[in-house]
Amino acid sequence: MIQLDLNHAFLKEDVKAYQDQVRAIDEALQNGTCKGNDFIGWLNWANNYDKEEFSRIKEVAAKVRENTEVFVVCGIGGSYLGARAAIEMMNGLYGDNKPEIIYMGNTFSSTYISQVMNHIKDKEVTVNVISKSGTTTETALAFRILKQFMEEKYGEDAKNRIIATTDKARGTLKALADKEGYETSTIGLFDNREIVGAALILIKEIEKRKYAYIPRGYLLDYNDYSKLKSMTNLIKRFLKKRNVVAIKICPSLVRNIYDIKGDVIYTNPDYLKCFNNFRKLEYRHLGYNNGFEALKPRFEAYIDLKEKPIEELFKGIKKEYRTKIRSAVT
Repeated sequence: MIQLDLNHAFLKEDVKAYQDQVRAIDEALQNGTCKGNDFIGWLNWANNYDKEEFSRIKEVAAKVRENTEVFVVCGIGGSYLGARAAIEMMNGLYGDNKPEIIYMGNTFSSTYISQVMNHIKDKEVTVNVISKSGTTTETALAFRILKQFMEEKYGEDAKNRIIATTDKARGTLKALADKEGYETSTIGLFDNREIVGAALILIKEIEKRKYAYIPRGYLLDYNDYSKLKSMTNLIKRFLKKRNVVAIKICPSLVRNIYDIKGDVIYTNPDYLKCFNNFRKLEYRHLGYNNGFEALKPRFEAYIDLKEKPIEELFKGIKKEYRTKIRSAVT
């Protein structure tokens, strides 16, 4: 039995006065009748965990120890902090246990990413990417770079060295790819081991011909003609190997910003330079459409979140859409 000595506690109230309230809360948790009862799996997890999954984890861990010098954990927030806390609790910050464990996918720092990639380039590597949705920006960007590195280093065997810890059924990109039948690929542009450009490429076969689409364009500085040219040539080589006949991109390139009355309140001084850089590389502009002639709207609406609290904005959304938003984030 555990006993609690409160003789030296500076309390203004008697702790026992809360006994009935605590008992009621405990009963609601144990019976699963409390609020948020969809999220109390932790309560009896120590006894009710998935035994088969745990056995698979131990088998994978044994293989990792045999063939891995560096184990890269790619995740952010709760996706990696729990593992990191437990590992550092047992090994300390600079433990001698093998393999070496490195964390990635929790920052946009190109310097950090470059240093990690340089550190692992000549070592035997296994990657564990952790993301419930698969869309968290920092993790998604880092994993694209790691995936390309692993495939170039190990070829077909890369799939045996990449471990995905994610939702077993849901995920934004997974749902889109499954629904549309897309083949999804990612590509990165490097300059002296530093990532300077990236793109998510969706490929779909229509009537025995393959077409590619890059939503929101490249993650790249369009002002830099040389980098845009290098990225374009990289994309061309990549798609040629896959027999893709055409590609469409929708770069997030702002020309003007308008107020609610339609008056211009901002003009992007770099727009023409960026636009002409694309033209020099023989990209074909589909025109300034008014509707959906180019399949995407010319104008996009943004809400200034500073004007109202987020709770008030959320209440103003139709109930059916609020439900979908809640479902997406949980």
